Amino acid sequence: MRFRKLLSILGITCFVFIMGFPTHINAETQTQQQNELTGENETTNQTENSEEAKRIISLNKESFRIEEFSSDKLEATINLEPNTYSLTITSSNPAVATVSTSGDINALTPGETTISVLVIVNDSKTSYTRTIPVTVYSITGTIIFENEARTVSRGSSFDISYTLSSDALSKRNITWSSSNPSVATVVNGRVTGVEVGTTTITATIGSISASMRVSVVVPLSQIEFNPPTLTLEVGQTSNIPNLIFVPYDTTDSRKATYEVEDQEIIVIENGVLRALTVGKTFVYARVNNIEAVLEVHVTPQTETAESQQIPLSILRSETGALVLTVSDLSIYQGNRFQFILPSEAVKQYMTSEGTTYIKIICDDYLIRDNWKFFNGMIVDKSIMGLVDEDIEFQFITTNNVEQVAFRFSQSYDKDINLNFTLTSIAESSQFYSQLTSPGYTLRFYNSEGYPAGTRFSISPTLLGNSSNKIHLLYLVENNELVDTQQESKLDSELNVVHFMVSDNLYVITFTKIGVNTAKSIIILLALILFAVFSVVGYQFYQRFKHNGWKL
Repeated sequence: MRFRKLLSILGITCFVFIMGFPTHINAETQTQQQNELTGENETTNQTENSEEAKRIISLNKESFRIEEFSSDKLEATINLEPNTYSLTITSSNPAVATVSTSGDINALTPGETTISVLVIVNDSKTSYTRTIPVTVYSITGTIIFENEARTVSRGSSFDISYTLSSDALSKRNITWSSSNPSVATVVNGRVTGVEVGTTTITATIGSISASMRVSVVVPLSQIEFNPPTLTLEVGQTSNIPNLIFVPYDTTDSRKATYEVEDQEIIVIENGVLRALTVGKTFVYARVNNIEAVLEVHVTPQTETAESQQIPLSILRSETGALVLTVSDLSIYQGNRFQFILPSEAVKQYMTSEGTTYIKIICDDYLIRDNWKFFNGMIVDKSIMGLVDEDIEFQFITTNNVEQVAFRFSQSYDKDINLNFTLTSIAESSQFYSQLTSPGYTLRFYNSEGYPAGTRFSISPTLLGNSSNKIHLLYLVENNELVDTQQESKLDSELNVVHFMVSDNLYVITFTKIGVNTAKSIIILLALILFAVFSVVGYQFYQRFKHNGWKL
């Protein structure tokens, strides 16, 4: 019985012990969790920058003002026993300034930041904080480039020469940039040309910068004639062969001057070579100091026709006009050509119909490049002998647009060659310096010129689309320009300008050629002398009159 009671008491005791132990553990754990939530286990931070914090943390400066890209030192002395605390130093705005654990401050960009020094006492809930305001101000000074602009050859480099206005700047890193790296790049002040163009190179230190314009060029290294040799017959003309420029995309001037070694063999007339006598000579082309040589051979004139002959046939008749055309253009070989007039058919038609206009339709391919390949058309004297009133030979396009025309007002007892060339006056021409506007050399190739009363008409499209300008005609006589007193305006009905011609060489331009400078000076001096003598004479007369002198 007692044994049962003892077992009962022992069981109850064990039950209470077992049920109570977990309760004690859970309560303890709960207390710890509550402390974690309420922060009772965290260190207790003293008032920021309190007197106690200032006593514990001594600083060498209360604030910092640092130049951009400079550095300074924060020295913090902790008045606690060594190894009894932990130290943390941070910046509130690292983009403005950073700080290391040893207190080194690096200023990066203008602005404001705050450095915090935090001391936490070991085995304690106490911490101390000091804050230090930091101001970063912009760096001052200038970057001075030696040149505002430079050129560099493609593929070449140069170092930019510059100076800095202060020693502080010289300690800073320069950031280099190119506004157009596809034109030129820059690395540490060395510029390299990449492609033709212009870019801006900029050096920057903080808010300070300087720029220069860099142009990448391609210098001319070589020129040569294409072809390098030329053969002409006596009396033959040829355009000066084209020049090949090396490199092909050079940015240098392409304006060449030309010189003939022996001008008794060939001459250059308004950019055209003319063969004079048999022989060999050379033509020199120069661009700056670079030279190309053309070898020219002049041979005797042969009996072979100088150009291809293309016969004309009657296409139709219109009111007062006979229309001719090339019946088979496929025979044209692409070189110089001469129209062959069907003289008998034209004479028959003129006799029966009294036609006064002969229209020749010219395919665009025939008259390409300003009639460069046209070598004239012979009008038989038997046709010219039938002229009892005006007769006009019009050369028109396939669209019935007049290009050039020859009009004769009287009969003529000789064959007439309706041949001309029109050449733009280049800088190498002897007439270029006398002109104040573009000009063209108009050359006819009829051996004795044209009879009196001959009118030549030309479309302004062949004269640089000059329809809105006044066209002036000068006769070339003994290498001098003689004013013909002809000022032609556009014939709005025919869309051409007209000139009366009789000689073989003229210049067409659009502004009056000025009076010779030397003559102008002489005239001016004469006027000044006349004015001086007039004044002196008048004063002399007044003095005689005032004194009552008699002559």
